[in-house]
Amino acid sequence: MVAHEHPALRIRDGVGGRASAPAFVHDIASGTLVLPALSPIAAGSDILRGGLLSPVLRALDRDGFRIIAATGKGLLDFGEAGPLRGRDA
Repeated sequence: MVAHEHPALRIRDGVGGRASAPAFVHDIASGTLVLPALSPIAAGSDILRGGLLSPVLRALDRDGFRIIAATGKGLLDFGEAGPLRGRDA
C-alpha cells in the first residue's frame, strides 16, 4: 500500500473538455494499492501522463494500473491505464 503519491485521473475529450478526480490505483501484477489524496485541497498527480513520485511505482508498468476514480457520486472503475493513456495522449 502506497500513500503520499496522491494519484488523480485527468481526462480530456476531443473538443477541450476536461475532468479530474482523485483515484485509487491498483497494480494487479504486484498487488500494490495506491491511495488517493484525502484532502479536497490536494490536486493530485496525473496518473496517466504525470511524473510518479514513488520509486516503487516508477518501477512498475503504468499501463497495467487499474484506475478507480473517487467522485461525489461514488467510485468509477475506468479499468487499466493503457487504453486510457493511448486514447487521451
